[in-house]
Amino acid sequence: MHSGGPKVLQATASALGLEDGQLSASWDCLRRTGNLSSASVLVVLEVVRNNRRPAPGTLGLLAAMGPGFCSEWVALEW
Repeated sequence: MHSGGPKVLQATASALGLEDGQLSASWDCLRRTGNLSSASVLVVLEVVRNNRRPAPGTLGLLAAMGPGFCSEWVALEW
């Protein structure tokens, strides 16, 4: 999930019923680089790909939000 800010990450976790830690890469990127709008998702994807890569076959969701109300969602299989 792109690191749009604490409210975005908290609302997303709540709406999707995510457990603690499932957005840890997003929280880490928010602390490190701040909100880069929808491009933030690329920073999060790089961190996950390089340091936290899920097992092959794991399903995931790549989500970003841009200015105004713009939203992109992509289903992934690692």
